[in-house]
Amino acid sequence: MTISEFVARTKRKILEDLRSNQPPSVGRFDANALEEAKRLGEVRIGTHQIQPYSVTLEFLFGKESPSVVTIEVDTPERVVFLPIPDWVIENIWQGDIDGSAHFESHANKLVHGFLAKLTPEANPAEFAPRPPRRRE
Repeated sequence: MTISEFVARTKRKILEDLRSNQPPSVGRFDANALEEAKRLGEVRIGTHQIQPYSVTLEFLFGKESPSVVTIEVDTPERVVFLPIPDWVIENIWQGDIDGSAHFESHANKLVHGFLAKLTPEANPAEFAPRPPRRRE
């Protein structure tokens, strides 16, 4: 499972809990803040922040001036951020190049896959023309 899949599944599960008037089944949160926010109306999913060992999810309650309740959920493994390596040439028309967050096991697979592309047998294929690829 990727970090994106983990975040999406966890958000959906907590949203289901909240919509069925139950407390979140996972994570740490301020119970008093949650009770106050529930009085404002329907809940919707907000943003999230990724840390090395947890993800903080935001849930918005109410339509006008919504109240934000944060729920911190431990990740099943350490999360690492993979920056763009120093040797990448930034050749972009508009926007920024940034890294991405991955579970450590997935990050190790990505790094090993990259290293495999550096072997004398595999690397010549990297010089062939390729279609543009989005970074996500």
